[in-house]
Amino acid sequence: DDKVNEADPFTTVSPSATSLGTTTPEVTSGAPQETHRGMFVDRSHPSSGVATIATDGTKTFLRFEELRTDKGPDLFVYLSAGVTATSPTGALDDDFVDLGKLKGNIGSQNYEVPPSTDLAKYKTVVIWCRRFATAFGASDLTAPAVRN
Repeated sequence: DDKVNEADPFTTVSPSATSLGTTTPEVTSGAPQETHRGMFVDRSHPSSGVATIATDGTKTFLRFEELRTDKGPDLFVYLSAGVTATSPTGALDDDFVDLGKLKGNIGSQNYEVPPSTDLAKYKTVVIWCRRFATAFGASDLTAPAVRN
């Protein structure tokens, strides 16, 4: 297994906290907001964890929390427009945004989303194995409910 434990991209350890021997996270930029969230479901391999998209108005990140899937060859992270988490196994259309290689099959990790990405269109994240042309796991991303 390849374990990853990246910090939330919108928090850092403050210099004063470090000098005191603590590691309390501190928000470093203007009020990041979660815009989408979803739970991973199994596709061709068992997969679990949470996928979130958050932005601070300047940068947008896809973050996996507590991801767990099988280790595989040639795994990539895609935002898909035409596939949902429950689409037929192996399905993937040609309309997706490639966010890069999966950093690890276990743990928390971040992927920067290109600024031009329309998240109303690309609303499913897929862990895709290029070598075997199959989805390991997927998560439909939905906007959080607005509270009145």
